[in-house]
Amino acid sequence: MGMQATSKGTMPVVLLKEGGTERKGREATKNNIAAAKIIAEIVHTSLGPRGMDKMLVDSLGDVTITNDGATILKEIDVQHPAAKMLVEIAKTTDNEVGDGTTSAVILAGALLEHAEFLIDQDVHPTIIVDGYKKAARKTKEFLEEIADTVVFELRGGNTGLDVINALDASVMGPTYRGGIMRNDAMSQLNALEKQYDVHSVAFEMLGPPRLSKLLFEANLLKRIAHSLESVSSMTAIELSKKAETLIIENQSLRSEMLSVGLVILMSDGEKYLRGSDVKIPAFRGENSLEINTHSLEQWCYEGWIDLRPSNFEQWQERIIRIKKEVQSIAPDDTSSRHYYGKHYWADFNEIDEGKLAAWIFEREDKGWRFKR
Repeated sequence: MGMQATSKGTMPVVLLKEGGTERKGREATKNNIAAAKIIAEIVHTSLGPRGMDKMLVDSLGDVTITNDGATILKEIDVQHPAAKMLVEIAKTTDNEVGDGTTSAVILAGALLEHAEFLIDQDVHPTIIVDGYKKAARKTKEFLEEIADTVVFELRGGNTGLDVINALDASVMGPTYRGGIMRNDAMSQLNALEKQYDVHSVAFEMLGPPRLSKLLFEANLLKRIAHSLESVSSMTAIELSKKAETLIIENQSLRSEMLSVGLVILMSDGEKYLRGSDVKIPAFRGENSLEINTHSLEQWCYEGWIDLRPSNFEQWQERIIRIKKEVQSIAPDDTSSRHYYGKHYWADFNEIDEGKLAAWIFEREDKGWRFKR
């Protein structure tokens, strides 16, 4: 901590304690963010039903064991001004709500971590703050909308959830009417995608990370080769290079992948891209993990988007298997057990991400997903 003294007609003089240093600009900003992130990391592992206990020892030697975020932050001695602000956030949350202190601190730490990433991209802090203020207003609108829906439902009204459940029961059920409705809905969705030039791939994490990984990899093939037939005619190295170029140049696509917690392994098998949240490997209390051949292959299987040529070779082998399956079906066999026929794959002139992912789950992962 220092004091600034000035006199008329002279330059300001900064007085610091012995051993003290002065930091300005970006260095000071990053120092403040780092201090706040440390506070968030302290309580991060205590969140949720599997949260770990912390042992706190005060200056008198008294021991406190707890996983309550409010208690932890109350007991620790914080000196850094920015870190103190996070402690104040926890206190305010506890006073106003009585719960959610740990979540509030972790959320603040995550926002600061993302802000640090933007600062490194030369985005001015003022712009970041304005963006967060707009996001806060929008979040409040969503929360109020959710609250209105919940109150309406508690009073016995029909909500969107009821409508969705009704549609799910009729559309996914084994009825002729349900099949017609599903086909009509899918046709309208496809028309909207073409009208607005958007590609629906994996909105949020609606299933295991492996599902989102397969959908995005199939979407890469669709963007690069456009058809299953074309995928077979290209080399794995060509597919790998084109996929990597596409991800580097298409910021929107790259952001979609990273925003749902997926990691992108580049074509060399060494460099990778990641966002602030990573689904695979799952966090189990370890802040660092060794990357070796075995772990890399496991993570790529579970949820990393793999741009290595070897992975595209695997996709080509899948297409060969699909073609062999289709060729093995007798032309006059119209039984439902041969549903994956030539018509299903659009004569190999298209790429449907969902169909490919479903085929992999059934054939490679040996699993069916039944509605019960």
